[in-house]
Amino acid sequence: MTPTATGPRVLPHVRRALGEVGALVREAVSGHPKVRVGYARSASGRHTLGFQPR
Repeated sequence: MTPTATGPRVLPHVRRALGEVGALVREAVSGHPKVRVGYARSASGRHTLGFQPR
């Protein structure tokens, strides 16, 4: 089996992403009651209008 031409270029990124997923799983099972997943734009959506400055 040989990788495609793109394979060697994306492999470091994939390994880094899998490492982060592993860290997330370890955090999730470490006994903390909540794991929150979000992104910066989620703070400016329609669900947070009451908290946004006017």
